[in-house]
This record gives sequence, structure tokens and C-alpha cells, in this order.
Amino acid sequence: MIQINSLVTYLPTSHGEHGVDATLHMLCMSGGPLHEVFSNPPGGSWTQFDLIRPRTEDVYRWDHIPREPKALVKRPDLVLQLNDGDNMNLLSVESKLNFQAAEENMSEKLMRYFAGTPEFTGLKQKPAWHSRKGLIAEPEIIEGVSATPQRWQVLAPDASENERYWFRDYPEQKIIFWSGFAYALAPEVYEDATTVNQDKILREMGVLQNSQPDLDVVIAIGWAGKFHEPFILRSYSKRFASSKMFEGLDAHLKPALLNP
Repeated sequence: MIQINSLVTYLPTSHGEHGVDATLHMLCMSGGPLHEVFSNPPGGSWTQFDLIRPRTEDVYRWDHIPREPKALVKRPDLVLQLNDGDNMNLLSVESKLNFQAAEENMSEKLMRYFAGTPEFTGLKQKPAWHSRKGLIAEPEIIEGVSATPQRWQVLAPDASENERYWFRDYPEQKIIFWSGFAYALAPEVYEDATTVNQDKILREMGVLQNSQPDLDVVIAIGWAGKFHEPFILRSYSKRFASSKMFEGLDAHLKPALLNP
């Protein structure tokens, strides 16, 4: 057990998948153009998805979502959103302990969390249970601790389908799904980030994307220096690199990018 007076100087011996999740969550919540729909580290939403409805900017919440879906479905560890007019861009990211933990068909499995399968009801087919008018700049109270009256409204079972099922009925051609994989480097911690073999890591990323062409984003995270400051290497598909979603994601990752 760590002593209270040691907490100020405490550094973990390893960061792993939780460190990957926490780093991405921190960067996404530090300001930028993308909306964090869902995240999975301490401080993240864990069991709720908050989607922004295009044009209205109202936020709709799906809660009590499945934590462990079927084998052919992956619940993302991070979902980011960017609305562009009527178009919804949704980036789903799977995070792992290391590069070797990458699974086959990650993009398809992440997509099925929204689209569903005959055995699994995807998020797109589920009704929203809460709504909020417009975005709120200040942090909300954590789910399960206290309610937020006059902000979140319950959508009753008899509410209009235009409210509860708007995502289900939203035109497929206006929803652009992107997929990504994030992992911790091995070794995780470096005395100096400049000693990292960037070429080797980027080649590995390229091999992964060549084997899984639908994978749009690959992110590698390491930590460096006395205080384990996180740094990031990333690789994007050509399609993603020409999108507005790319510009938004890079804006969030920029403070930690080793290869800007």
C-alpha cells in the first residue's frame, strides 16, 4: 500500500492499456473540435454514449450499454464525434496492452457495435433514454453520483420516435464510421523520447494497416522522462488523412505528438 505522503512523487511501474485509455481521454478532454462520445478509463463514461444530433446540437444519451458484447462485436474503448453539416463522423478506437495484441477484423467488429448483428442489438437500434438541449461547457456531475436537474431530460418510453430513435432513422449515407487501434509501446518508458526508433514503429503500423485496410487510425503511446510524460506516434489511412476528422484528431493529439 502506498503512503499518502508518497502520492505526490508516485509513478507507476507500468502504464499498459489503462495508460493508453487515460492518455487519450486526457487529450480529448483538454479542448479541441471533437466530441468525446464514450471513453473507458477512470474518468470516462464507462457505460454511456453521448451523441450530438446534427444541426440541433442537442445531446442524446444511451446508458446501461452492454459491457461485453458477443465475440464478433467489439465495444470501443473510445468514440469521438465530429459533425459536418448533416454528416456525422464517428471514430471508434480499440486499445490494447501492446502491438502484438492487435486482433483481426478490428474495424468490422467495432462497426458492429453500432450496426448490430442477428445476435446482438447494435447501439443504432437502441432508443436514447436522455437528452440535453445544446452543449454544456462546464463538467457535469459524474453518472451515478447525483442527478443534473434542468439539464438532462428523461425520454419516456412513450416519447416520440423522432426523439428516442433519431439515430436509428438517421440516413446511413450521412454517417461516416472510422476505426482505430491504440496500444502501448514496448518498452513503455524511455529516458528521452528522442531515442525512440520511430521508423521501426511506423513500419509496424504500416504492416498492420496493409493487413487491415479498413483500419483508419493506428496510435502508439509511450512515456518519457522523469515524470513519464506521454508521447504519441500515429499513422492514418489515405482516406482518413484527407478528412476533416483527421484535422480534428490531430488537434487533440498535438500536445503529445512525436511525429507532427
